[in-house]
Amino acid sequence: MTMNEQPDGAESPQADPKRYTRRQALRWSAGTLGALAAGPTLLAGCGNGSSGKKSGGRKHVSMWLMKYYVPEANTVIEKAAQEAADKGGFTVDIQWLPFENSSYAKWSAAVQANQMPDIGMPVGYPAQYWAMGKVVDVSDLFDEIGKDGGGWFDYVKDDPTINGKQWWIPLFNETAFGFYRKDVFAAKGITAPIGDLDQLLHAAQQVTDPAKKMYGLGLAMSHGDWAHNLPPVLWAFGASLQDKDGRIVSDSPEFVDAITWYTDLYLKYKVTPPGAPSWTPASNNQEYAAGTIAFAANTGSILGTIRKDKPDILKNTVLGPWGQRGGNGPFAVTNLPGVFITKTSKAQDEAKAVIKSIMSPTYYKQFLVAAQSNFLPVLKGYLDLPFFTQDALNSQIVKEILPAARTRWWPYKATPTFSEVDSQVLWGKMLQRITTQHWSPKQAVDEFTKAAKDINDKYRQLYPNLYG
Repeated sequence: MTMNEQPDGAESPQADPKRYTRRQALRWSAGTLGALAAGPTLLAGCGNGSSGKKSGGRKHVSMWLMKYYVPEANTVIEKAAQEAADKGGFTVDIQWLPFENSSYAKWSAAVQANQMPDIGMPVGYPAQYWAMGKVVDVSDLFDEIGKDGGGWFDYVKDDPTINGKQWWIPLFNETAFGFYRKDVFAAKGITAPIGDLDQLLHAAQQVTDPAKKMYGLGLAMSHGDWAHNLPPVLWAFGASLQDKDGRIVSDSPEFVDAITWYTDLYLKYKVTPPGAPSWTPASNNQEYAAGTIAFAANTGSILGTIRKDKPDILKNTVLGPWGQRGGNGPFAVTNLPGVFITKTSKAQDEAKAVIKSIMSPTYYKQFLVAAQSNFLPVLKGYLDLPFFTQDALNSQIVKEILPAARTRWWPYKATPTFSEVDSQVLWGKMLQRITTQHWSPKQAVDEFTKAAKDINDKYRQLYPNLYG
């Protein structure tokens, strides 16, 4: 298959029985989405999928979106979608899915039953659904939105682009960076922010005091928030999951050294809270707002919380990229959550109208302000909003932190491989092997690498032109 073909094109016979057929890959890909929660009730959660069915003579658009932790921003999306429906004479509904195992199961069931919604924001990454042949080309919509919003940032445009076409629409820039309690560090004579890894560890040792319920570093030792916490450490050591050609390179000594340094924070230095191996994505937000950690790496969601409820902590918070070591860094980590339109949708034009309304200047401005720095622009025309220019912390984020950001799948694309490694929870499994099951870092990395390479081999056989 060439990249000019649709990924769900006609199957060709495989001479080598060890090579995967496209049908086998679809079955495997769909299965892994529900691997965490698969069971006899797997197909029970696939209702309200894509149909374009008419309601009272009108077409209907169904949306499945991940429920982020900013209700005000979610409300703006709902209003934008409803306005599109009112203007277009169709109906629309949004299902907000939690960041839990049940959402993997729901998506898996929908794929297997071919009952996907018209518009989807997956719990994983859109590239995996492109690989399964489930999404349509949205290049025309991508160009329209870009023109209205002052143009896409280059790395944002690269994200959904395969063979010169765009297959999903990035909604926002979810960038994670360092939050420092400057008062806690100052009490020990330390000035924050602290970008250098070794200096950060030393500072964390100085401020950690379990008797006072204070820990130096709020970094997750679980799958929850691995993507906000672990990448800067990998990059600081010169490591990554994949290289610039999409090959798996996690078997490098640098990768093992980075994972050893990271898990030693919990095992050896004990500068992270005891519950870190079981943290959810919200845990370090909660711990920072509770005043029990001196450092967290997360998105602006923490800012939203402490602005609202913790003014004393806000006053004593400074921000910055982190993960500097030698000539590498410091870094921030960005993710680009996006939505696609499914190939089975019978309301594709209406689905485009909904997405265009959400990304329109009217609603996108409201969305960014409502998000309170949790979400940053993917379009150049919104950096000069007063929300970003007139607030000191927000201005620092867009001027100093965003330029230091790398996508979590750097130095390559968010390939189907990267997506499936994430959806199989391999990152969290590796960390927990070390922190709770007493595996050596080398053993855990070896297991992680084998699984990642098996996944990569599958996709490289199916889509060789997607990789170097």
